[in-house]
Amino acid sequence: MKTIYAIILTFFVASSASAVIDSGENSVGLYFDESADVYCVGGIAPNDHVMMYLILANPSFDFLYGWECGIDLAGDAMVLGRQFYTMVCFPGPPNNMIIGYGTPYPTTIATPLVALEIMYMDSDLGPVDFYVHGTTPSSINPDYPAMLTNDGEFIMAGISIIEGPAAQINGDCTVVATENISFDSVKSLYRN
Repeated sequence: MKTIYAIILTFFVASSASAVIDSGENSVGLYFDESADVYCVGGIAPNDHVMMYLILANPSFDFLYGWECGIDLAGDAMVLGRQFYTMVCFPGPPNNMIIGYGTPYPTTIATPLVALEIMYMDSDLGPVDFYVHGTTPSSINPDYPAMLTNDGEFIMAGISIIEGPAAQINGDCTVVATENISFDSVKSLYRN
């Protein structure tokens, strides 16, 4: 009987470990973990460094050949560095990244695109909000990220948060996904 409980417990722990908070197909968001579960962190002190990840959730294709996405922030923080998960050419600044891969990049349920090292600098411990958007120039639509798929076509990716910040440091954690836009559908998403 103990063995059955252990197997069931292992199943639930393994299932929750791979959960992605964003259920939208081909949706891009910012998270504080590589499994796309944490979009808000608190208790960050001035001059602390925080890792943040731009993640493509639930891709509808097997390989990524490139992408376009921008990130902006509002508040007292700065991007200290970026780490891409595969070789890229001329990535551009964080607010306008147009990325091409020399070799196909395999996708998963939560495909990390870039890791960002953020330095929080607000001595009053105020919030810092992060936003995701498209690029200029854009292959499809400057308001939304774009993904170059294994079919050789750009598709417009959804954004995990359309109105409001995609992620927060020392905020009130009111990040709420309102909708995810793709070529196929418009979906409503809500985070608790």
